[in-house]
Amino acid sequence: MLLAAWMEGLFGRYFVRAQDPVVIPVPDEFSTEPEPDIAVTRAPMTAYLLTNPGPGDLLLIGEVSDSTLSYDLRTKANLYGIAGIPEYWVLDVAGRRLTVHRLPSPEGYREVHLYTENERVATLSHPDISIEVVSLLPPASE
Repeated sequence: MLLAAWMEGLFGRYFVRAQDPVVIPVPDEFSTEPEPDIAVTRAPMTAYLLTNPGPGDLLLIGEVSDSTLSYDLRTKANLYGIAGIPEYWVLDVAGRRLTVHRLPSPEGYREVHLYTENERVATLSHPDISIEVVSLLPPASE
């Protein structure tokens, strides 16, 4: 919820999809339709009433990860990078950190940066507006 709320404040409610399918082409297959926790689109959600957004429609995909961290950091990162999604964020709840993937290529993402909970991060689309990673995480358990 915290990641979605911040993204909605940054991009606007009509540009942020939560757990809705996106269309990602897969080599040697037709396509797959994952349902990321957050997907930020270039156009408002009304543009996707008849079809789900694909790579050219997406600015950022985000996953809030706990039990699926390895899958999110490897399989999904590779899938989204090859598809050309400009930015992919994986919020590691247990590890209290954020992994940001950028610079997609046919081999996957060429840039991966790990942010600790005390660091600030910004999206490529809004580099002047940052947030501390801890603000995207639930309170630490004692």
